[in-house]
Amino acid sequence: MRRQGIPEIEEALGAPDFQDHMHEVFAELRSRAPVYWSPSLNYWLVTRFDLVEEVLRNPADYSSGGAEEDYIRRLPTEVIERLRILPNHFRHPGLIHSDGAKHTALRRIVNPSFTPAALAPLAADIRREVIALLEPARLAGEPFDLVETLAKPLPVKVIAGLLGVGADALDRFPGWSVQLARFFTGPLPQPAIAHDLDGALVEWREFVCDLLDRRAAEPRDDFISVVAGAIGDGRMTSGDGIAIVVHALQAGHETSTNLMATSIHLLLMHSEQLELARSGPQWLDYAIEEILRFEAPAVNGRRRATRPLTLGGRSIESGDTVVVNIAAAHRDPAQYPDPERFDITRRLTKADHMGFGRGPHFCLGASLARLEVPIAVEEFLARFPGATPVSGTPLWKAPRDQRGLAELWGEPGGTSAEPERLGGVAEQGA
Repeated sequence: MRRQGIPEIEEALGAPDFQDHMHEVFAELRSRAPVYWSPSLNYWLVTRFDLVEEVLRNPADYSSGGAEEDYIRRLPTEVIERLRILPNHFRHPGLIHSDGAKHTALRRIVNPSFTPAALAPLAADIRREVIALLEPARLAGEPFDLVETLAKPLPVKVIAGLLGVGADALDRFPGWSVQLARFFTGPLPQPAIAHDLDGALVEWREFVCDLLDRRAAEPRDDFISVVAGAIGDGRMTSGDGIAIVVHALQAGHETSTNLMATSIHLLLMHSEQLELARSGPQWLDYAIEEILRFEAPAVNGRRRATRPLTLGGRSIESGDTVVVNIAAAHRDPAQYPDPERFDITRRLTKADHMGFGRGPHFCLGASLARLEVPIAVEEFLARFPGATPVSGTPLWKAPRDQRGLAELWGEPGGTSAEPERLGGVAEQGA
């Protein structure tokens, strides 16, 4: 009886226009069944802030490993037997799918590369890259797609530079990332998409293995050399290293791309908030934190129950997939007054939302996103003071676990010949 879904909720979750009505569906769920078993999705969906936080902070009961494997096992047996690497790739615990002592040990190795202090020297280079990407659009003075012009290429270049991926490969791993997002979108895995992702993972892993081998032989000052060194001295296995780099290549640009485009979209759609964000760096920081609450790039997080549990009054069986819905938690009126209002005067801090997760699996690249996204937004606002969106209706990407714009066309309006940074203070060296 407990596995019975709510028909109208099931219909809404599977609707083709789900992304356009996502927040309304989640609000209904949060009100009626904050811990909800979806027969069509085959997992528990958790939508209340306190319950989402409880799951994320408790990896002993809600493990990061196994949920993807369960999803893959829903493919027909004959399809799985033809796959070369997909099942094994997600079976390896690595950093993302491990908990406890192993996860702690791996984080200890990789964290130093992603601290704010370690990333700070990148700021001037990021600003120069933003300017180089935006200047042609400013000079042309014609409508342009901000996603293709800035939000896609910038994070790819930044994460590639940090990791140590050559410029000749920049057009490769974004395509692999698309295959990954497509596969985990639907309620059931699709054989054709599984085949495509399997092929992408074979290429992806071969590419990473080659990079690791080269850095083991000739280390450089980059992240892949850090991972290669840890493999070489036995602090992590080669499987750990491959999984870590593959994930960093994918997550390291996708989150920033989505956050960047969404930030500019929301500010252009809220003129009072836009003017406040223009008034100084502190207000832009508040804006980014509110955007992370209002439209976080990560909608869901998958976990697997390690034992029989009770959550929000519902009985969860060992092995059940539990999906925490960050988007719904961020619109919980028990946590945020008037949560449907976009308002940077909330003055949220990094600790006031779950845009980059919670607990041991807090996003490794959070500091990188917080560095590059404000720079990109600031330079855009400085160069296009009269910019307006071509359409007020956002076109959201299809993947269920992500929130990002497929495109963002803008009218440049009046442009600035001599852009000023927020508060009139230019960054040294920019």
